[in-house]
Amino acid sequence: MKAGFRPEIILGCLALMLLVAGCSHPGPDPEQMLRSLRPQGFVSDYARILPPGVRRDLENRLMELQESQAAEISVVVLPSIGGADINDFASRLFERWGIGRKSRDNGILFLVALRERRVRIEVGYGLEARVTDAVTGRILDRHVMPRFRGDDLVGGIVNGTLALVDLVGKAAARPEAAGNVRGEAPSATRVGWTILIMLLAIGLLIRHPFLGYVLLTGMGGSGGFGGGFGGFGGGASGGGGASRGW
Repeated sequence: MKAGFRPEIILGCLALMLLVAGCSHPGPDPEQMLRSLRPQGFVSDYARILPPGVRRDLENRLMELQESQAAEISVVVLPSIGGADINDFASRLFERWGIGRKSRDNGILFLVALRERRVRIEVGYGLEARVTDAVTGRILDRHVMPRFRGDDLVGGIVNGTLALVDLVGKAAARPEAAGNVRGEAPSATRVGWTILIMLLAIGLLIRHPFLGYVLLTGMGGSGGFGGGFGGFGGGASGGGGASRGW
């Protein structure tokens, strides 16, 4: 007796093939990430977990810190670092972005990798005498890790950033600074460019998922937060700092 056509079997096989293909898709490549990432401001929230008001306040505090010439701090939140070692990734990202003034090497990188559940504070050469490995470890243990372990990522990032600001001598940030950022009215040209960028990013997401994501968030996701950000000054990492997992 001839077996009848069973479309559900064909559909089941196709679903299984799609599942296997999805599971075997390679994760983000750390080298590609390092080449693609660009600062969105003092705060580069590629994971989009910081509320706009919180991010704006941090941007203003870090801009004031830079203007005081005490230090340059970059806060970076990534969905993943592709399984890379966070110490190596942070050091290389620090060097690529040149955090801190070139003549003083007074930069600090506060890096959070969500998928890996790792956090790193990387310190520039010029700050290593004051911002030692032990000090950065205490900041993570006291101000960051309790929040992270309680699933309060935003609170941990804010606490860690403010602790670093206090440490390098800029504790008294003006509370009214958060209201000084003025937005721009979107023009027809800007809207058109935004649509074009989104279409290009969708194509990149299909062929290169992480690269497309970086371009989309880097070009279109940071409007209004980096108004006073003119880039970092070419500082170098000293390799010091501390890392933790949660």
